[in-house]
Amino acid sequence: MKKATLNDVAQFAEVSKTTVSRYLKGENVRPEIAEKIEKAISELGYTRKEQEVTDKNAENIEKEAVKSFAIFVENMNRGRTRRILDALEKELYARNFLFQIFITKNDPKLEETYVTYCKDTGIDAIFIEDCSSVSEIQAYAEQKNLPVLFLNEHVEGCSMEMNEVQAGEMMGKYLLERECLSLHYLGSETKRGENRLKGIKNIYQKAHQPIDIVSTLCDGSYSDAFEKIKDIFTKRVDLILLGQEEYGISLSRYAREYHITIPENVSAATFCGYDLANVTSPRLTCVSVDYKVYAEDVMMAMEALLENKPMPEQRNIYTFKLGNSVR
Repeated sequence: MKKATLNDVAQFAEVSKTTVSRYLKGENVRPEIAEKIEKAISELGYTRKEQEVTDKNAENIEKEAVKSFAIFVENMNRGRTRRILDALEKELYARNFLFQIFITKNDPKLEETYVTYCKDTGIDAIFIEDCSSVSEIQAYAEQKNLPVLFLNEHVEGCSMEMNEVQAGEMMGKYLLERECLSLHYLGSETKRGENRLKGIKNIYQKAHQPIDIVSTLCDGSYSDAFEKIKDIFTKRVDLILLGQEEYGISLSRYAREYHITIPENVSAATFCGYDLANVTSPRLTCVSVDYKVYAEDVMMAMEALLENKPMPEQRNIYTFKLGNSVR
């Protein structure tokens, strides 16, 4: 009769191989899970000598145990969030790691519940794309002894955020060259917008050139972006700066319905992606993000965090894509 394997035990107990390996190594597993695993071992006749108690066998257990990660996001509405998830998924898949997404709605109680769930199910670490409170989620994670890496907040020693001030400076240099003196920013995230506009202002201040900047927030939907764009066009503006390229759809609709020509009547530019910006008419000038490079940096940062090493230096992830949407 074929000997039972670690995989057989995991399937019988309806848990992952990682959880079985943790149990066999004496690590913390919930009592009810431990009971199911012990029952599977007994029913299948899985012998303890196959648990890899020697150095060689312990190494084999490590090979069978797959690392698993979670990422907390507020929602899936933002294009940037979807691109980060897609790039991270590819990096994790290449490393044969598992990956779960938790939509938290920035609800502290839900976040605490998910942190507990991650610990109980053997998650190795958590990526935090967005959360209600950095200090609170750090406290939850510390209670459960779970490493966390922040992707959208600057937290000393455990973050790999995008440098939005740098992105703003890149855009600012171009706008200054085009002598753009009045712009209106449309975005859905206060802090991200503030950092981008800070970068633009830095460039203008260094050149001793005044600039008029107004910022408007929308809820991230195309329909609300369209309504906000309608309001923006009731005011004088040289350039409308879109916080994400998806708003180009709303802008194109407005231009079509109200007979606005870009860039003759108003200039436009955007941040984040380039897929959509490259196919709009006209093509949107864009500060583009290399999400593949960013995901690689995030994974190197997570590995450093798990190994208690210093965070690696983040590479430049921005490139400037010139369209024909600015006068």
